[in-house]
Amino acid sequence: MRTLTATVISALIVGSGALTTLAPAHAAAVKDPGQAIVDYWTPERLAAVKPLQAASLEGGVSPLSPPTLGEPRQIAPVPHPGATSNAQPSAAGVTPASGGWEADPQPWTGGGTIAGTVGRLVGVGEDGAGFVATANVVVSDKGNVVATAAHALVTPKGNKTTQLMFMPGWKEGQPEPPPYGKFPAVASFVPAPYILKDGNGKPTSVDYHYDTGFLIVAPAPDGRQVQQVVGAQGVKFNDVTRSDEHTFGFPSEATTPDLQHCHGPNAEDRVWFLAFAMRCPVNSGSPWLRDFDPHTGVGYQMTVAALVNASDKMMLGVAWGKDVEDAYNTANTYAPEWSAGKQYAAGDLVTYSGRTYRCLQPHISQPGWEPANTPALWRRTDPGIALP
Repeated sequence: MRTLTATVISALIVGSGALTTLAPAHAAAVKDPGQAIVDYWTPERLAAVKPLQAASLEGGVSPLSPPTLGEPRQIAPVPHPGATSNAQPSAAGVTPASGGWEADPQPWTGGGTIAGTVGRLVGVGEDGAGFVATANVVVSDKGNVVATAAHALVTPKGNKTTQLMFMPGWKEGQPEPPPYGKFPAVASFVPAPYILKDGNGKPTSVDYHYDTGFLIVAPAPDGRQVQQVVGAQGVKFNDVTRSDEHTFGFPSEATTPDLQHCHGPNAEDRVWFLAFAMRCPVNSGSPWLRDFDPHTGVGYQMTVAALVNASDKMMLGVAWGKDVEDAYNTANTYAPEWSAGKQYAAGDLVTYSGRTYRCLQPHISQPGWEPANTPALWRRTDPGIALP
């Protein structure tokens, strides 16, 4: 039996032992997950990771329900002010062939913001083996949101992955540390319909039609959020027009450490409703962008590489519809749980008893000063998503 709740996002709380389905404003923080994750990833473990495999269409994967579309929406990218571009007209992409949807990947040498926002996401699956996927920094209010494939966050059986850490701009085999630092995940979010459950609410499998996930990552040691460090790509939701696309990612096979780039009009997949197709064998989670400017390295992400037809290396990404937009909104408004004995600044957001509150004045919290009990210190401001 398949259980779907349209207004509920599946939140995967890093460091917990179970997958929890929570309302958008209920995601709970782990107090300090970062250092343990950073410490876990020794050079030996990083060297042993294997590319995360996308679900194969030849393995019996089939669509269960098409995504729901809302109103078209886009949020502009945040270029990194220090990024430089080497892009020339010939570096803007590979000339498409055979109807426009075949584009063999080429190393991206153009630089720009994209060279920093795209990076490697490492994690551990339920078999205990380390994996590496591609992820990308997307624009957010707090500057801490990263987009990737949902199957990098949830296993095919519906269980969460662990030890997730994002390294923007890092090429496999580069010496430590990564050029822009290490950003351990604090919380993860996938669209509610992605995780399928039995009649008892136990995760059983996943629906790859919703194969996008979002990570909240911890700030750098100097306090800067990842968006401040590398910039961020824009996002587009509910846009299913056929257009010229740019795909960036690391190879699906460990053949080269370099960031790869494909460019060309996408094709519509006739089996997977609202899926975009391009022959571009890049790693799971690689971003697909449109309205991309090769001279600045910024564009609008509208899906991720999620599925593959292994016989012809055709990659598929399903358009970001309403459920993915809801997951993004939840990540964007993510607030940690209120706790006593913590210094809060004006404007800080917290979650308390399933509600979101904004701090009105600086203070050190203490028992009895819970947000619901201190209107002089906190104002309730729940995210703009319907709660069940």
